[in-house]
Amino acid sequence: TSAGSNAIEGAFSLFAALKVLEEKYNEPSNRHAVYEGIDHPVNFNLGKIEEGNWASSVPSSCRFEARVGFWPGIKIEDVKRDIESTLNDEANKLGLGLE
Repeated sequence: TSAGSNAIEGAFSLFAALKVLEEKYNEPSNRHAVYEGIDHPVNFNLGKIEEGNWASSVPSSCRFEARVGFWPGIKIEDVKRDIESTLNDEANKLGLGLE
């Protein structure tokens, strides 16, 4: 991140972008037939976030882990591409660096 920016807040913004992708995956036109009638079957869960050394310091880096659901029959490579593209686009908008 740039000087003075909070990396944890940046991570929340990145995850918010992933939630937009989650909504796209859940659109009826993208839905797998097995899940017809289920309101929101695909979920992305922010399960772990870590960083910061002290409550009064601005964290310069952050790492998070998320569980990403997707439809049967979808190639993992396609999901990875969607995730990476979403994260890279949002990071570029915010001026964040990703590792």
